[in-house]
Amino acid sequence: MAKTVTFKGSINTFEGATIPALSYSAEYVELAKGDTIPADEMLSEDDIRNAVNAARKQNARSKAVNQTLTDAGYEKKSAAEKLQDVDVQVATMVKVFVARGMSAADAEAQARTILGL
Repeated sequence: MAKTVTFKGSINTFEGATIPALSYSAEYVELAKGDTIPADEMLSEDDIRNAVNAARKQNARSKAVNQTLTDAGYEKKSAAEKLQDVDVQVATMVKVFVARGMSAADAEAQARTILGL
């Protein structure tokens, strides 16, 4: 059974420049399994083929990037290792502070102070 879904988001950039965060809300009718897709919204064969090709390209890209990084000696860190990485800790904290309206420079200084760096 179709249902109305409401979602929210924020806009932080416009034409490449950072702007004060603007919030928005929107809704749409989400189809469930078994619901009939309206004829004017049905995907054409070309749309389906394009979607499949895009997914295949992204999958191949992901595999190639991972292999290239591995061949160059870069290894992904485990979640536990990431938690211990100071640079990751600082970057994560900076994202949070910037999302709350702090400048990037102030956010990094605050994160480093909190971590005792």
